Amino acid sequence: MNKKWIFVGSFLLVCVLLFVVERFLRHTESFLATGACPAGFTFFTDLKGNSYCCNGMVKDKQCTATGPNTFCGLAPNLPDRRHSGVVLPTCINMMAAIANSTSGKYCNREMPNYIAPGTVGPSWKEGGCSVAPAVGDGSVFPFGSDGKTIATPACLISGKEGIFDIIQNDKTFLMYEWKTPSCETLHLKENVQCPSGTSVQYDTQNYIRCVSSSAYDPNHPAPGFCYPDEVVALLPGMNLETAKTNCISCSYYKKRYIENDTTAKCNTNK
Repeated sequence: MNKKWIFVGSFLLVCVLLFVVERFLRHTESFLATGACPAGFTFFTDLKGNSYCCNGMVKDKQCTATGPNTFCGLAPNLPDRRHSGVVLPTCINMMAAIANSTSGKYCNREMPNYIAPGTVGPSWKEGGCSVAPAVGDGSVFPFGSDGKTIATPACLISGKEGIFDIIQNDKTFLMYEWKTPSCETLHLKENVQCPSGTSVQYDTQNYIRCVSSSAYDPNHPAPGFCYPDEVVALLPGMNLETAKTNCISCSYYKKRYIENDTTAKCNTNK
């Protein structure tokens, strides 16, 4: 009789354990399936075992971050306890939203995929852009066909005023020395509007400028190039008035040499 009750008790204990495990997996399977939080977010679970990611401080099992793209759930249809009746976006959808908004600011048509800051691969605190989509949680540069070097072309976001600086990455991971202009430079180069008869190029300092396709004419000594006004603002020791005085501001270059407005005087005029 005692053995029978011992067997029944053991069976009930196993059932209880299986129920607990099933409940745990039910609450965590979305996390296991989706992988991770957006880069820079903190993972946490609430008192019910639901999984979330917060781009800010987590206090008393709640995300205190405010603003768009700061709080997401690892399962669909989880409530945003900061706002009654509001359902959180999934973290996968939020990663896509962050990537899309950031790629429009930094990435160009050749490298449209934003890579969030990460710790795997070429680590740069501001992230970068690639010809191939990011892997993992969105913070990992994708590997190329050799499985060692990153998928190219790619660039890194400088996140600083000196966007024309050449970025040199760690040779040990990439198997070769990788140097590249910043993503900001490539994005700017793609979007500048050069005056008629000029084309966008880099100078020897990696600065973007518009270079004339016409041969030099000593009777009309126009500069052979100009800097777009948005680039002038980024050049060290340069301002728009100085650039206009020397006719190397593209807006002034266009006025003087394309539109032939003789009121636009500069140092190169006779």
